[in-house]
Amino acid sequence: NLLFQIAFALHVAAERFGMKHYDVKLLNVLLQTAKDPTIPEDVHPHVVLRYGFGAHVFRLRMHHSNAYLAKLGDFGSSVLRSDYDGHGISLGQFTTLENTPPDYLILGNSATQGHGHDSFA
Repeated sequence: NLLFQIAFALHVAAERFGMKHYDVKLLNVLLQTAKDPTIPEDVHPHVVLRYGFGAHVFRLRMHHSNAYLAKLGDFGSSVLRSDYDGHGISLGQFTTLENTPPDYLILGNSATQGHGHDSFA
Protein backbone atom coordinates (compact mmCIF):
# COMPACT_ATOMS: atom_id res chain seq x y z
CA ASN A 1 0.00 0.00 0.00
CA LEU A 2 2.77 2.45 0.85
CA LEU A 3 4.63 1.74 -2.37
CA PHE A 4 1.45 2.33 -4.38
CA GLN A 5 0.86 5.65 -2.61
CA ILE A 6 4.39 6.88 -3.39
CA ALA A 7 4.28 5.67 -7.01
CA PHE A 8 0.83 7.22 -7.49
CA ALA A 9 2.01 10.57 -6.08
CA LEU A 10 5.02 10.57 -8.44
CA HIS A 11 2.84 9.63 -11.42
CA VAL A 12 0.24 12.34 -10.79
CA ALA A 13 2.91 14.96 -10.11
CA ALA A 14 4.63 14.06 -13.39
CA GLU A 15 1.42 13.91 -15.45
CA ARG A 16 -0.24 17.03 -14.07
CA PHE A 17 2.71 19.28 -13.29
CA GLY A 18 5.68 17.81 -15.16
CA MET A 19 7.43 17.39 -11.79
CA LYS A 20 10.53 15.32 -11.32
CA HIS A 21 11.51 14.77 -7.67
CA TYR A 22 15.14 13.57 -8.09
CA ASP A 23 15.47 12.51 -4.43
CA VAL A 24 13.01 9.68 -3.79
CA LYS A 25 14.25 7.61 -0.87
CA LEU A 26 12.82 6.21 2.35
CA LEU A 27 14.15 9.14 4.38
CA ASN A 28 11.88 11.44 2.34
CA VAL A 29 8.70 9.44 2.94
CA LEU A 30 6.63 10.65 5.87
CA LEU A 31 3.95 8.46 7.43
CA GLN A 32 0.70 9.57 9.02
CA THR A 33 -1.92 7.33 10.54
CA ALA A 34 -5.04 6.91 8.43
CA LYS A 35 -7.16 5.74 11.34
CA ASP A 36 -10.14 7.78 12.43
CA PRO A 37 -10.33 7.56 16.23
CA THR A 38 -14.06 8.35 16.16
CA ILE A 39 -14.86 5.14 14.25
CA PRO A 40 -14.74 1.99 16.41
CA GLU A 41 -12.44 -0.70 15.06
CA ASP A 42 -14.94 -3.47 15.79
CA VAL A 43 -17.57 -1.71 13.61
CA HIS A 44 -15.22 -0.96 10.69
CA PRO A 45 -12.03 -3.06 10.95
CA HIS A 46 -10.56 -1.68 7.73
CA VAL A 47 -9.60 1.73 6.39
CA VAL A 48 -10.20 2.34 2.69
CA LEU A 49 -8.30 5.04 0.83
CA ARG A 50 -9.47 6.03 -2.65
CA TYR A 51 -7.11 7.49 -5.22
CA GLY A 52 -8.43 8.83 -8.50
CA PHE A 53 -6.81 10.13 -11.64
CA GLY A 54 -8.90 10.75 -14.73
CA ALA A 55 -11.33 7.87 -15.17
CA HIS A 56 -9.29 5.54 -12.94
CA VAL A 57 -10.10 5.04 -9.27
CA PHE A 58 -8.00 2.83 -6.99
CA ARG A 59 -9.07 1.62 -3.57
CA LEU A 60 -6.54 0.66 -0.95
CA ARG A 61 -7.99 -1.44 1.85
CA MET A 62 -5.89 -1.61 5.00
CA HIS A 63 -6.45 -3.10 8.42
CA HIS A 64 -6.49 -0.54 11.23
CA SER A 65 -3.22 -1.91 12.61
CA ASN A 66 -1.27 -0.83 9.50
CA ALA A 67 -3.35 1.99 8.02
CA TYR A 68 -0.94 4.77 7.05
CA LEU A 69 -0.78 7.60 4.55
CA ALA A 70 2.57 7.97 2.80
CA LYS A 71 3.61 11.55 2.05
CA LEU A 72 6.58 12.39 -0.10
CA GLY A 73 8.72 15.25 1.17
CA ASP A 74 11.96 17.12 0.47
CA PHE A 75 11.40 18.77 -2.88
CA GLY A 76 14.68 20.72 -2.75
CA SER A 77 16.10 19.14 -5.91
CA SER A 78 12.80 18.76 -7.80
CA VAL A 79 12.05 20.35 -11.15
CA LEU A 80 8.54 21.51 -12.10
CA ARG A 81 9.16 22.16 -15.78
CA SER A 82 8.45 19.43 -18.29
CA ASP A 83 10.20 21.45 -20.99
CA TYR A 84 13.48 20.55 -19.25
CA ASP A 85 13.11 16.88 -20.23
CA GLY A 86 16.10 15.94 -22.33
CA HIS A 87 18.18 18.88 -21.12
CA GLY A 88 21.44 18.23 -19.34
CA ILE A 89 21.48 17.68 -15.61
CA SER A 90 22.86 20.25 -13.21
CA LEU A 91 24.17 20.18 -9.67
CA GLY A 92 20.60 20.90 -8.58
CA GLN A 93 19.57 17.34 -9.46
CA PHE A 94 22.29 15.76 -7.30
CA THR A 95 21.39 14.92 -3.75
CA THR A 96 23.41 12.22 -2.05
CA LEU A 97 25.89 9.96 -3.79
CA GLU A 98 24.18 6.72 -2.70
CA ASN A 99 20.86 7.91 -4.22
CA THR A 100 22.29 9.22 -7.49
CA PRO A 101 20.95 7.44 -10.58
CA PRO A 102 23.74 5.41 -12.21
CA ASP A 103 23.41 7.18 -15.57
CA TYR A 104 24.33 10.46 -13.86
CA LEU A 105 27.57 8.88 -12.67
CA ILE A 106 28.33 6.98 -15.88
CA LEU A 107 27.34 9.61 -18.44
CA GLY A 108 28.47 12.67 -16.49
CA ASN A 109 27.71 15.84 -18.47
CA SER A 110 25.91 13.78 -21.14
CA ALA A 111 23.15 12.67 -18.72
CA THR A 112 19.77 14.30 -19.32
CA GLN A 113 16.78 15.16 -17.14
CA GLY A 114 13.68 12.95 -17.19
CA HIS A 115 11.06 11.17 -15.08
CA GLY A 116 12.92 7.84 -15.11
CA HIS A 117 15.32 9.04 -12.46
CA ASP A 118 12.57 9.03 -9.84
CA SER A 119 12.04 5.31 -10.38
CA PHE A 120 15.70 4.54 -9.68
CA ALA A 121 15.73 5.60 -6.03
